[in-house]
Amino acid sequence: LPFGDASFDAVVETFSLCVLDDPIAALREMRRVVRPDGRVVLLDNSRPDDALRGALADATALVGSRADAVTKQCRADVDVPRLVAAAGGFDVVAQENFGGGFFKALVLRPRRPE
Repeated sequence: LPFGDASFDAVVETFSLCVLDDPIAALREMRRVVRPDGRVVLLDNSRPDDALRGALADATALVGSRADAVTKQCRADVDVPRLVAAAGGFDVVAQENFGGGFFKALVLRPRRPE
């Protein structure tokens, strides 16, 4: 992102992690540009935690990759909490599931150095 470190009080992301080629890099950039006492708010498609809905998300992702006009290339099997953990440097302040777990909202804060 073309902004300096710690430029923003908050960063809001809606339904883009599921389409980005490198969502972990995007999360790291969000962490870089948010102030140490700021928040990153995510609302995105996410793979449901339960086995049946998770399998449905996996199947939909396979079909969706062939139906870009419908899905806008958004994958339903993205595991947003796993991406956040892989990006590192965040504490999860709040997390809520919507739509049977197919959507997740997370509020993150940059992890303070110990």
